[in-house]
Amino acid sequence: MGQEVVEFGLFLRVRGHLSHIRGHEPAGEEHAGGQVLPGGVHRVREVQAGQGEGEVRCAAGPDARRQQEGRGVLLSPGASRVSRILEERGVRFELRSFPDTSTAELAARSLGVELGSIVKTLLFRRKEDGKLFAVLVSGDRRLDNRRLREMAGGRVEMVPGDEVLRLTGYPPGGLSPVGLPEEVEVVLDVSLDRFEVLHAGGGDERTMLSIAKDDLFAICGGEMALLHREGD
Repeated sequence: MGQEVVEFGLFLRVRGHLSHIRGHEPAGEEHAGGQVLPGGVHRVREVQAGQGEGEVRCAAGPDARRQQEGRGVLLSPGASRVSRILEERGVRFELRSFPDTSTAELAARSLGVELGSIVKTLLFRRKEDGKLFAVLVSGDRRLDNRRLREMAGGRVEMVPGDEVLRLTGYPPGGLSPVGLPEEVEVVLDVSLDRFEVLHAGGGDERTMLSIAKDDLFAICGGEMALLHREGD
């Protein structure tokens, strides 16, 4: 998309702007997706187009490049950032790659999970001063505009896709709630509290993160609010 994104340790430089990344304080361990994974170690599973679940390539370890049966699995810059932050927190999680997870429906179908357990991370901007909000809501819920305005303290607009990478370091369709710049205020819709394990963007359009709800909430550090439409 033309933006320059370079990682420096726990900081992200985007077009010369240095932003501190939240989510690297120590935390406890939980399980993800019902699988017991050692803290600080994750599995990367990549599903190629046309492959079945029996042909999934699996690997583990702290390095971005994973080796399995002599074949490498290279994480994207965004997925590497998500992985690194979670490893530093010592939480249990899983990253899985599919041909396309850019919408909640595609992600749920790929993972074989309920649509509601998919976390939609939506980036909004307050019109009067440009304040950024990342709203996390279940994949089967829609946001209520009035409640969104009340939460933000003014009128908001969704950030266009071509600005998402510049503002967050993640591409549109792959926005992760993990590792957002500190100036982005995170708000969690109550709809997410229905599930013990959640599945969120893993840093690019093909990668999904599975993680315990409590761990995700602690890492995001956001407030819980009722933002979705009644009757959904």
